[in-house]
Amino acid sequence: MRWVHRNDRQSFWLLLALLGLAGCSRGSPGKNDGSAAPSPWAYEREFNNGAPVSLVLRLDKVDITLSDRILLEEELRVEDGFEADFPEYLPEDFDGFSVVEISGISKDSSSTGAARDTVGATANAQEKKSSRAPSASPAFSVRRKTLTLEPEKSGDLALAPLAVYFHRGGEAQESSFQTDEIPVHVKGIDDVGALSLRDLRSIYEAPPIPSSRRALVWAVAGAMVLLLAAAGLYYQVRRTRPAPSPTPPHEIAYESLRRLVALHLVEKGQVELFFLHLSAILREYIENRFHVRAPERTTEEFLQEAAHNPELGAHRPRLGQFLSLCDQVKFARLQPDEAAIQGAFDVLKQFLAETTPHDL
Repeated sequence: MRWVHRNDRQSFWLLLALLGLAGCSRGSPGKNDGSAAPSPWAYEREFNNGAPVSLVLRLDKVDITLSDRILLEEELRVEDGFEADFPEYLPEDFDGFSVVEISGISKDSSSTGAARDTVGATANAQEKKSSRAPSASPAFSVRRKTLTLEPEKSGDLALAPLAVYFHRGGEAQESSFQTDEIPVHVKGIDDVGALSLRDLRSIYEAPPIPSSRRALVWAVAGAMVLLLAAAGLYYQVRRTRPAPSPTPPHEIAYESLRRLVALHLVEKGQVELFFLHLSAILREYIENRFHVRAPERTTEEFLQEAAHNPELGAHRPRLGQFLSLCDQVKFARLQPDEAAIQGAFDVLKQFLAETTPHDL
């Protein structure tokens, strides 16, 4: 009887141990516990205002320094039966930032609207619950575009709101909605007041100069006196010479074109960024050469002012075609062929050659 009771007690404790192990394994978090992974984006928000088109904006950082770059991803989701494109952007939309790179547009397709949920686990759970009934969500397409931005100044900056236009296929009437402003904080340089020098020794505590080094010290001192005398003479002679003239605008434009060609943007497929730089070179040259504030004007405003400038009036039709092509590439996503790209480049070179003063 004692042997039977001892076995019962052993079985009882063994059963308790097995139940405890099962409870620990059930309560410990597993890999498939349904918890969502942390988002790699510091800012992520979807805008649609109830429309069949939505725009998701993502930023990898919203608190950066002057030496950092940020990635802005635009994800455009369009339901079947509707048409939309990425919102137009202007240089003032990125006030305080410069666009250093625009990556290609990727396109995805989804058969149902369940994939619009940004949390994949929730979407999968909804699909399992409704697997027996057909989904009533419309199909849609997804396109993504990435811009690399570089800060030009420090402080509390912001990316301006963007307007998204869309319309039903086959109809001309458009509707639109607008995104919100995205704040970005750019840290300045560290406080210079925190910098300090090491404690300097008093001149009375400096060790005496060995006699063997006195000759070297006198030689160095004599050389410094001669250098100071030569520098004073050079300064006096230079003061009598006229100040060098500033670099002519056409030379600045030609140098900018050489640098643009060296970037090989067309070969890399970054045609939009190529035309963005090409248009900026033309506008900067016109401002420096003819004193017309071209960089801050739209194409229509610039052409209206050019019509009243006698030096630019004769070039107005050709400049209008050039700027119109640049705007179509930047804002309407026009994909020009090699002939159009070379033609735009040649128009700018010819305009520089025809407007360069011959008396320089």
